[in-house]
Amino acid sequence: RASARLTDLDRRWTRFRANSELRQLNQSAGRPVLVPPDTFALVLAAQAAWQATGGRFDPTVLHAMEANGYDRDFALVQDHDDVDDAGAARTPVEPTASPGLAGVDLDPVLSSVTLPRGVALDLGGIGKGHTTDLVLDDLVAAGCTDVCVSLGGDLRVHGPGPDSAGWWVSLDDPVGTLVGLSQG
Repeated sequence: RASARLTDLDRRWTRFRANSELRQLNQSAGRPVLVPPDTFALVLAAQAAWQATGGRFDPTVLHAMEANGYDRDFALVQDHDDVDDAGAARTPVEPTASPGLAGVDLDPVLSSVTLPRGVALDLGGIGKGHTTDLVLDDLVAAGCTDVCVSLGGDLRVHGPGPDSAGWWVSLDDPVGTLVGLSQG
């Protein structure tokens, strides 16, 4: 069940599939797009995070990311980050301000999202976290009592854990700054 849910959400929310909901939303800028309730909730969460951080979290960076070569799966970008698809040297693009979410219209009654022209969303990071939450909630609703959902750095647990010691999570600490973490 969890695997099917993950596959479905990835198919719908990735920016790398031509027929994903996110790609269709981005291509429909300037027009309202009806989206399923979970997609609406994700965009609403992104907008709330953007507002709460004063724009420091900004999912409207898609055009800048693509201009600098992150226009395909990250594994491919890492392998060839200095050349374009034709093998020519990639010239870094000067940074520009992202438009932000101020002009995005969310209609909860219709479950529609209207992006202003020129605005496109990359919901990757918040999408993974939201997906983790949804999958965990689905598993708990199905009766699972000890659940750990981990999606490439986004982790959520529920229940007392696999044994009496609770949940143990290893963290990389490349600069030695993690001190005194407690189990909770």
